[in-house]
Order: sequence, then C-alpha cells, then structure tokens
Amino acid sequence: MEHELRAKLISTAERCTRLTEMSEATIGLRALNDNTFFKRLRSGAGFTVKTYDKVMAFMEKAMHSREAA
Repeated sequence: MEHELRAKLISTAERCTRLTEMSEATIGLRALNDNTFFKRLRSGAGFTVKTYDKVMAFMEKAMHSREAA
C-alpha cells in the first residue's frame, strides 16, 4: 500500500509542477515546511497518512487554483 501511495504522491507532484510551475522543493516547503520531502520520498523515506493528506490537499488546491485562473 505504501508503494501505491508513494507513486500517487510522485505522479501528482509531477503534474502539479507542470501546471503550477512550482518545483517539488517549493511544494514540500509550502505544504509541510520541508523542502526536501520529495527528495527523501524518492529515496525511499517513509511518510505518514497525515503527511500524505496534507501534501495531496495542497497540490490539489494549487492545481485547481491554477486551472481556474
């Protein structure tokens, strides 16, 4: 299950970077105050469901705001 959630975070981040022109470091910084989140995530670091929810909510909101503009 963690593998699927990790893949979803990464694919959503890739989409978000294309749509919003924010880097993954900026997304991590704004969503979690952690600019190394995606770097660590790609290296296999763990994450909590709470962290997953916070990052996904931030990215969905950012992409929705960008699409509405």
